[in-house]
Amino acid sequence: MALDSRGEIPPFLLIGVVLLVVGGGLFTYGQSAVEEEQAALENAVEIEVEILETDIETRERATSDRATPDDSNDDAVGEQPEIAYRPIVEFSYEYEGEQYRSSNLYPGSGSFTEYDDRSAAEDDLAGYSEGSTATGYVDPNDPGEAFLLAEESGTPPGIILVGALFMLMGAFGVLVGGGGLVRSKL
Repeated sequence: MALDSRGEIPPFLLIGVVLLVVGGGLFTYGQSAVEEEQAALENAVEIEVEILETDIETRERATSDRATPDDSNDDAVGEQPEIAYRPIVEFSYEYEGEQYRSSNLYPGSGSFTEYDDRSAAEDDLAGYSEGSTATGYVDPNDPGEAFLLAEESGTPPGIILVGALFMLMGAFGVLVGGGGLVRSKL
């Protein structure tokens, strides 16, 4: 790594390298997840599943928004929680004489979806009620990871995009910090 005139690593260079590594990891993970989803969909075999449990998990995501001013403080600034909704379904099934349990709505072992709107999460669970049977899908190469919706989740392309953005910012940081774009005279 290039050192500045004080013998230190320039901050832009260090940040750039970190962003490149993190971005590369996210990009690679996303690409791997896309391939896993596509393979599961291509090899999917239809099965009957028993729905054991359905739920909508909620969690707060903090966002820095300007709070609504009240009478006590006209300049109130604070954290307003944003609620994320995740559809949860647990089901059991039999494949080639073996019993399994899964909670995958979509193909791929790491796929899940969160929504900003509760009704969108409810839509994913429509048609699945506890104790009922439904159609599911299983990849014979990975029978422990059955799923209910034979479509891509959309999550991996988003991860790829975030990874690519991190890599672009990292490349910029390396070029600026390493003196490739800007040479500073101290």
